Amino acid sequence: MTSSLGRAVAYVIDNRWGCISTCCLAAMGLTLHLGCSGLQSNTLTRDTALQLLRSQSGTLARSGYVGRFLTPEVFNFRIRWDVHTAEMYTNSPGSNDFNHRDAFHQMDALQAAGLVVNKRRTAGYADVLGPVEVYTWDVADRSCGQTTNAVGQIFPLIVGLPEFTAVTGISQKDTDATVEVEISVKLTDCYKRFNQAIVSSSIPVGVGATPLRDWNPNLNFPTRHQTYGFKKYDDGWRVGR
Repeated sequence: MTSSLGRAVAYVIDNRWGCISTCCLAAMGLTLHLGCSGLQSNTLTRDTALQLLRSQSGTLARSGYVGRFLTPEVFNFRIRWDVHTAEMYTNSPGSNDFNHRDAFHQMDALQAAGLVVNKRRTAGYADVLGPVEVYTWDVADRSCGQTTNAVGQIFPLIVGLPEFTAVTGISQKDTDATVEVEISVKLTDCYKRFNQAIVSSSIPVGVGATPLRDWNPNLNFPTRHQTYGFKKYDDGWRVGR
């Protein structure tokens, strides 16, 4: 008969957590750790809270929970321009706030840099200032934008994506907890590619109402803090609503 020591298996049962925390195989000198999941623990830890928030960030954003804090940062990039033919290659002012020629030449510069493609004339009409040519471009990499939110002449170029950085504090009472989390914005590869091409090709920015009027070559989004409610259920912790 195998000795009791050889067959000894020590289970350390923690009645508070209701699960096996350690299994020791003494005779073999082997220890298996069957640690209780943080989700099952009665105490909500920062690691567990951060894990849950990261895993549900997409759902929270779609549900509108904490609103703009989880929505991508975009640059509303105009891909259609109405250009007075007399101003395409002259310095004549097109209106009181910007020069159509500047917009037209800036789009040509963006195409030369490989950021926009497929320039085409899509319409023509006349107004009080004379004939107008309508040109439209495509963004070279459509995956860089929120195409579902694109409206007409606007292409929302995604320049930053929010992400949960760290849990900075937890206040818990029984099965309810309030968690403060730090949210930072990570610049996208698309922004970096656009910015590199714009900076290296010396395309002018900040001109009137041109495509790159509001382009910022040195984006630095501030760190934000937001609080979330958590609740402990029989299957573990969940982010509240």
